[in-house]
Amino acid sequence: MNTEFEKRLNDLRLLGRDWRTNIIFTSETQKLIDELSNMTFMNADENELMECVAGLKRIITAQEKWLQDQLSAVLDPMAGHITAVRWVLH
Repeated sequence: MNTEFEKRLNDLRLLGRDWRTNIIFTSETQKLIDELSNMTFMNADENELMECVAGLKRIITAQEKWLQDQLSAVLDPMAGHITAVRWVLH
């Protein structure tokens, strides 16, 4: 994988899972998507391109799951606690 792209993916990973950096995460994600698009037009190595896409997809999927978990916690703040209480009672 392109070393510079990989470094930017790692930076993006560090921005994830934090409400304070979510806007920056979204902006950096769009920049990486644009770069992937440019790599496509520049006839980059197909295997390298697929590795970059897979890496970005993993990070976006993790961020999406984290956001869904955060939404669930906001909508039903006791959901996690109820499971813990049931476990203690059994």
